[in-house]
Amino acid sequence: MSTSLERFVQIPTSQAKALSDLPPGELRRQVLRALQDRGLEFLNALLGSYLHLHARAASPHTLRAYFKSLELFLDDAPFSVLQPGRDDALFYVRALEERGLKPSSVSVRVAALRAFYAALIWAGALAENPFIAAKPKRDKDNAAHKRKPYSTEELGRLLQVADSSERVLLLLLAHGGLRISEALALERRDLDFEAHQLRVRHGKGDKPRQVILSPRLQSALEGFDYGLTCLFTWDDRAARYRMKKLCARAEVDGTGRKFHSLRHYCGTELMRRTKNLVVVKEHLGHSNVNTAALYAKLVDTELSDALEDF
Repeated sequence: MSTSLERFVQIPTSQAKALSDLPPGELRRQVLRALQDRGLEFLNALLGSYLHLHARAASPHTLRAYFKSLELFLDDAPFSVLQPGRDDALFYVRALEERGLKPSSVSVRVAALRAFYAALIWAGALAENPFIAAKPKRDKDNAAHKRKPYSTEELGRLLQVADSSERVLLLLLAHGGLRISEALALERRDLDFEAHQLRVRHGKGDKPRQVILSPRLQSALEGFDYGLTCLFTWDDRAARYRMKKLCARAEVDGTGRKFHSLRHYCGTELMRRTKNLVVVKEHLGHSNVNTAALYAKLVDTELSDALEDF
């Protein structure tokens, strides 16, 4: 995403109000002009302002994903944006699925466009939202089977060859259970060593939470030579590049794994040690225990041991 669009990930109320205060005819005219000229900055400002006013929560990470989805849609819109046919939105969703996009990626694209069309209705440019009924097909794969957490032995090898900054990142994900976007957004003010905690200011759904520091994570953070403000200067792409190189040095297979696999390690290890879904839910910041229950399916050694006595 371009730097010029990055500022829209945190829409101030004043900017949303500036759009809301425009006369309906004027706001509609600006929307039509932006669609005609592919004025992505204005359309992202419209989408961000709408979500700021009407959505229950929209984290910076969600906004970035929505802006990217909108950009991809407008690059090659398969139907008239303002005059969609009855099933055009649904055909668009099926085309994404047939291209081999992961169900999670399709869901993000659909959610983004559903929000964008809601913003167009808010602006008076459209009467109905074609993406309301356009739902992706259900993912048939077992969610637990798609999760490939790193093993304790693999994490140990990664930590052994990591430099200080890579070590801190690994432990934030594997011990703190943070998402990569949460880790890269951490600032010095978010760390409370006396309370052995850190604060995630913008979690999923823009929800803040407190995370307890393990002794190893706290030790790594206390000895880390970071700047006065941010812990990391990397963006997501730079972090992924470093992780790829780190896996190669540690001779750890990173195929099919992302940073989330370290968060899965955290959830799986907590489940194995505590057998308590509430503990897993609270540490990882899930909204309910149903999500945390997926980690129970990954802990299969206990099941194998139990079956041996049948």
